Amino acid sequence: LPPGIATLEASNMKNQTRPDNIFCSDTLENAFTQCEVKYHLRPVNTDHYPIISTLDLKPDRMHLTPRLNYREADWDIVNEALATRLDNIGQPAELTTQHQFHAALTALTSAITETVEHVPKVKPSPYSKRWWSKDLDQ
Repeated sequence: LPPGIATLEASNMKNQTRPDNIFCSDTLENAFTQCEVKYHLRPVNTDHYPIISTLDLKPDRMHLTPRLNYREADWDIVNEALATRLDNIGQPAELTTQHQFHAALTALTSAITETVEHVPKVKPSPYSKRWWSKDLDQ
């Protein structure tokens, strides 16, 4: 409230004063869209005027990216796709140099990454619980 606005009318003298203060943090102060005394809403037999405060408390929206839904994956298709990609890498062999190791690691990672494309994606709800499953619905 701006200074000088009365929030109380003394019962016996009828003089108006301001004993009421509103305290909040710096962060919350920016959320106030309205803060005013409503003189016409004062209840009977009270000396304080109602102070009506309105705050904009909209939570920030989370930007949820789709994630892989392994529960809904067709594992026969996923396994077949992975087997095909692993066959294309070649037979396992002893890795004797750092270059061979990095090449094998890159090929394996690429095979797995390409196979995961067969797993359906789901855009999670901001209200979802990751630990919940369809079995718990029963």
